[in-house]
Amino acid sequence: MRIAIERRADPRCRPFLEAVAQNCRQLGHDVVAWAGPYSRRLKFVASPLPSCDLAIVWNGLNHRYVRPLRHLRQRRVPVLFAELGWYPQKGTYQLDPSGINFGASWVREPVEVATQTSLPVPDGHDLLLLLQVEGDTQITHYSPHFRDMAELIHHVGCHSQLPVRVRCHPLSRPSMAARRLLRRTNCRIDRSPSLREALHGACAVTCINSSAALEAMDAGLPVLSYGRSVFEHPEAVYVMDGTAEQTHAVTSELAAGQCSLNRTAMDAVIARVRAHQIPIANLPRQLPDLLETAVTANGFSGSFSGNHCIAADRYPSKVSTAP
Repeated sequence: MRIAIERRADPRCRPFLEAVAQNCRQLGHDVVAWAGPYSRRLKFVASPLPSCDLAIVWNGLNHRYVRPLRHLRQRRVPVLFAELGWYPQKGTYQLDPSGINFGASWVREPVEVATQTSLPVPDGHDLLLLLQVEGDTQITHYSPHFRDMAELIHHVGCHSQLPVRVRCHPLSRPSMAARRLLRRTNCRIDRSPSLREALHGACAVTCINSSAALEAMDAGLPVLSYGRSVFEHPEAVYVMDGTAEQTHAVTSELAAGQCSLNRTAMDAVIARVRAHQIPIANLPRQLPDLLETAVTANGFSGSFSGNHCIAADRYPSKVSTAP
């Protein structure tokens, strides 16, 4: 089988894509590299896709992937979508035939929870609001209620019945609008050196769909989630609808020391997320099934043929396994 794998210079994704290429080659597949819109060879311009039986791309939700993915669909070529993992994020990755994050094939499957274990409200005194990267596909595609962090800050700051502490994303400075809102509202900035330390003073955590919420759940904190996420479950997190009434009601409940979440459901959701992320060391064991799933789910059989593009570069044989 001929597999086209997107080439990326970004050190966050390059090790995984190169490791996937190496493992595919070891399985006997012909591997070619595709210079996608973020390859940096031609900034924001994707090279024509090579002739292939399967394609592996990074993320795939940005608008610059619309044409390449449409081309693959028209040719009935199956695709695997790769991204960073969730918890822990460092050194883990996701690879799925349907998409990434909430778009992955397994996310909407039910989680069986056999027992009800009440979650005590921690002794913290405030609601920790986790900001995310502006313009990230988690926001552009899976945030139905708020377009950006400024809207989230305004909503939570106005309607929370708990004091609000805002933790900025380490890779993204808040926008000017978000910074103005932080000065106007009663929110205060969290200056803890790590997320773990920031969680210590909180009685609950809120975000759109940050993977950092999984660490909060694992630490036993109630999470209020305003977006579509891999940890979305009505017993594991408060699935928020973006209304002032619900935000007021949930934070009032927590301020009174009450919580309706199920600790057993939280643990089940965390375990499921971890089961669907891949450390590079596990690729030899997990990749063959993923390749087969992608091909069979697409109804594809046999080899795709047709010289519909320019010749592709060979994917580099030397693979870095650094996280």
